[in-house]
Formats: sequence, structure tokens, C-alpha cells
Amino acid sequence: MRMIPNEAQKAKMRKDGSTLKYMYGAVGAGRGIAAGGVTLMVCGAALAALVSSAGAAQVLVMGGAVILPGALLTLWGTAKQKKRDDGWVQAYMAGSGLSETEIRQAEAEFGEPESMLLGFAGTGKQDLRKAGFLTAHYLKLPGAEPRIYRVQDLTACFFTEKFLCPDGGYAKAVLLYTRDPEEFAYFEDVTEKAAGDMIQAVAAANPSVITSPYFIYEDKEYDAVNQREEVVALHNRIMAQASE
Repeated sequence: MRMIPNEAQKAKMRKDGSTLKYMYGAVGAGRGIAAGGVTLMVCGAALAALVSSAGAAQVLVMGGAVILPGALLTLWGTAKQKKRDDGWVQAYMAGSGLSETEIRQAEAEFGEPESMLLGFAGTGKQDLRKAGFLTAHYLKLPGAEPRIYRVQDLTACFFTEKFLCPDGGYAKAVLLYTRDPEEFAYFEDVTEKAAGDMIQAVAAANPSVITSPYFIYEDKEYDAVNQREEVVALHNRIMAQASE
């Protein structure tokens, strides 16, 4: 999925003052704790309703014994999540290796008309918190990882049906490489259509990006799936020659 976000979507994503903070808040232990607290309160209310035939004092005691801990758990979880979310800038800096200035520049560029959202779910099913985005100079991949890439640092982005999984099986996946041969990202169980949308968007932003898992250059065959270091080295060499 790739789409130009409308103003309503952009407003929703920056309701706390930052789109990246909104995306960073997609996960966190605080959310689970708060959700558990809400569940306890609902259970307490249900319990009180079930024993409504008992005396009012007994109902209050029985319901309160569950509702009060639930309320406290909800408050604790909410506070814990807020503390985590408030550290979004530092999290993106640590995850991306970029300065605060660049993190905020990526944030600002997302507000531009030509920026787009990226995801692997259908447009109507896409969770905006877990979407990625692409701007003129920066890429945030879909998912909760607080990581942003410079578009100019990308070397390859392609789809393969032969990604070797840790369990020894193969899966359909999108792979992304950068100028650093040790750095890469991948998404498993992605449809070719969804992968193609993202790959086309990335290639349009950086035409030098390799988009095929297998190719021939100077009479030599390359397998980008299994020869990441060689493919990255080739791309780096070509770009260095082009800049001379």
C-alpha cells in the first residue's frame, strides 16, 4: 500500500504534536498494562451487576475490590506509556544513527504534499500507527521500529520468494539494503503487490536503488538475496565513480 495521506489523517497522526511520536506509540508495555486495568474494571462492573440482588454495601465491596485495582493499573500503565512516548526523539536517534536535527527534518517533510504513507495492509485496513512514510529525503519503514533511513543511503529494495527464514524454510519478503553492508531490513509474508507498491515508491525517490533480486552487471551475475555484501559494494563503487 502506498497513498498520499489526506489532511484528516495527517491531523490525526500529529495530534500529540508529532507524527513520529504517534507512530512510536504503537507499542509499549504501558499500553498492555492500561488495557489490563480497563479489563479489570469491566469485570468488576460485571461482577457488581451479577450480584445486584445482594445488599448495596456488599455490591460496593465486591465490585470495588476489582474496579479499584483496575483503575490503579490503568493509571500506572498510562503514565508508563506516556514516559516511554515522550522519549521518541532519543529513540529515533538511537535507532537511526541520525541527529535530532535530521529526525525533526524528516518529521517536517512528512507534512509536505508529496509525502506518502507506506504499508503492507490494504488501504482500508492500514493501522496509521504502524505505517511507514516516504518523503523527499527520508524513509521510515512500516512497523513499530524507531528507525529512519536517508533516501540517498539506500542501495537496494526488492521482493523475493526465497528469503531464508530462521526455521530453515522460505518466505516471501521485501529486503532493504543501505550503503553499510552490515545494515539491512526485511519484512516476511508480504504479497508481491504490496511489496511492489513500496519498491516503486522507493525507486522513484532514489533511481539508483537496485530493485531486482537477480541481475547481471559487467557480465557478472549477482544474487542480491544471498550476496548482500557484494551487491552493496557494487552499488557503492558505481556511485563513487559517478561522483568523480
